[in-house]
Amino acid sequence: SVRCFAFIDLFFTVLNMFSRKKLVVYGTPPSPPPDLRNTSTPRRFNVSTPQRRHPTAAASLILVIGPICGYTGAKRLNKNLILVYLVFSLIKCVYEVILAFVLPSLWMLLLGLVEIWIAKIIYMLWKAVSMIPAERIEDLLNPAFEQEAHAHIVYW
Repeated sequence: SVRCFAFIDLFFTVLNMFSRKKLVVYGTPPSPPPDLRNTSTPRRFNVSTPQRRHPTAAASLILVIGPICGYTGAKRLNKNLILVYLVFSLIKCVYEVILAFVLPSLWMLLLGLVEIWIAKIIYMLWKAVSMIPAERIEDLLNPAFEQEAHAHIVYW
C-alpha cells in the first residue's frame, strides 16, 4: 500500500508542479522611444528571456524526491528510503494542516487528515522493516526463496 500511496503522491506532486500559472515570468517588451513610434523600422526586443523563476517551482521539484524514495524503499524494503518518505509525508502533513487553518477550508483540513493517516501507515512500515534482520530482507526479496513452513489460513 505504501508503494501505491507513493505513486499517487508522486503523481499529484508533479501535477501540482505543472499546474502553476507561470513557472517562469517572462520579460515584457520595452516600449520604443518616441522618435521611432511611427517609423517602419522593425522593433527588436527579446521577449523570451526569463527574468526570474517562480520560487515554488524549485520547491515542487525537491518534493518529488520524497515519493520516489518511498516507492523505491517500499519495493526494496530499505528502511532509510522509507524514512525519507516518512519525513516528506510529515512535512506535507504540517503544511496542509497549517494551510487548512490559515485558509479556512474544510477540504484542506480533510486532505491534511488523510495525509496524517498515510503518514501513520508509512511509519508502521518503517517500524516493521526496522525490526527485520538484513538476511531476512534478502530472503524476502529473493523470488526463488522457499520457506520451510507453509502459510495457511487460521479462523479464530
